[in-house]
Amino acid sequence: MAKKKKNIVMYFSMFGKNDKIADIISIELDALKIKIATSGWGLLKIPLHMVKGILERDVVMIPNKNLQDYHRIYIGGPVWAGKPCPALMDLIRKINIKGKSVVLFLTAKEDFGNAETILREAVKKRGAEVKTLFRFLTSENEEKIKKRIKEEGIDFY
Repeated sequence: MAKKKKNIVMYFSMFGKNDKIADIISIELDALKIKIATSGWGLLKIPLHMVKGILERDVVMIPNKNLQDYHRIYIGGPVWAGKPCPALMDLIRKINIKGKSVVLFLTAKEDFGNAETILREAVKKRGAEVKTLFRFLTSENEEKIKKRIKEEGIDFY
């Protein structure tokens, strides 16, 4: 009997949009879902994270998870000021994705800026292959997201 291929979804969400996308992907793929936490203090968390975004740094707390057992890694989060949010960049720097197939997803209100290029280069630099990248507008509803994911080719097994 063939061993079932395992998938993992790792994402950052501050306002909930990426939670919905990660939920859809993890349900469709029966994948483990891990929400990335960042440092911050209560109500100061949002402005603190935005300042860190300007500085292009963040402190991401990642569960100790061995990614060797996973066939494909899904990584996603928001675009801020035309760049991937700092938590995404810190996540990619901290996890071992060498030799892995990665699917990226980004959300933005309207302008994705250079976020796609920045993320693709960061993943490639870490020795992984970007299988595909999805861009979702924050205005898209759940049904539209599901339809686009299926149409654009995420491998569901």
